[in-house]
Amino acid sequence: APGTITGQGTKNITVGFGGAISSSLVVTVRASNACGLSPIRSLNGISSVFCPRMGDATLNTAGLKVYPNPAHDLLNVEFGIAADEHYSLQLFDLTGRVVMSEEGEGTGNVELKVMNVSELAKGSYIIQLKSLLGVSQLKVVLE
Repeated sequence: APGTITGQGTKNITVGFGGAISSSLVVTVRASNACGLSPIRSLNGISSVFCPRMGDATLNTAGLKVYPNPAHDLLNVEFGIAADEHYSLQLFDLTGRVVMSEEGEGTGNVELKVMNVSELAKGSYIIQLKSLLGVSQLKVVLE
């Protein structure tokens, strides 16, 4: 999906790839000025890891909550999902690798999933919920 670009007309630009964790992204640029156009240049193999602030409402369409945070052995994941709506819940490490994954159908009530994280390395992770409402992500710390 296309990203957002800021800084046009300056020496530096910023490319935002959106909220999804992605790999193998490509940025292609072509400079132009009064003298003409430059050759097209591409940068391949870009990976993005998304780390929103905890509870950022603009990125949390399903009321995603995690607790305790930081977690030790068990992580409670709570979210709202419509009855029979498909969802995907994934836990990513900061390299973008999926370390835990679960899919299911909503019950129409608040869903509570308990994830056993005792075998995972201490550090920061991203929990991601995908549904028809969109993608919600939160940072999780394991101690």
